[in-house]
Amino acid sequence: MNTEFDTIYTDATEPFKSELKRFRQTHTLKTIYSKDKKWTYFASGQGDKVILVLHGGGGPAESLFRYIMLLEYRYRVIAPTIPSSVNCVADVMDAIIEILNNEIVSEV
Repeated sequence: MNTEFDTIYTDATEPFKSELKRFRQTHTLKTIYSKDKKWTYFASGQGDKVILVLHGGGGPAESLFRYIMLLEYRYRVIAPTIPSSVNCVADVMDAIIEILNNEIVSEV
């Protein structure tokens, strides 16, 4: 059965796919809207310190799942996906501030 997951990760190894599927089962993707754009992000972990993990190259936050899993044992980790329709750094910063406020984070 060819799912969207299989299409996106067609060249990925089976161990990678298995790890990512496990991550998806244990981490909830959250959603906010900022300036009429849908933003999704992961917020997980524990600890007093918060690490904001930003992906590069237009990839989704889940592309950083291994980093998130390594860090979340000592830190709270927030990893947003920057929508491809956002083309202004100020809009990115505004949305990140909204995400941090939503997660009750005052310092990163």
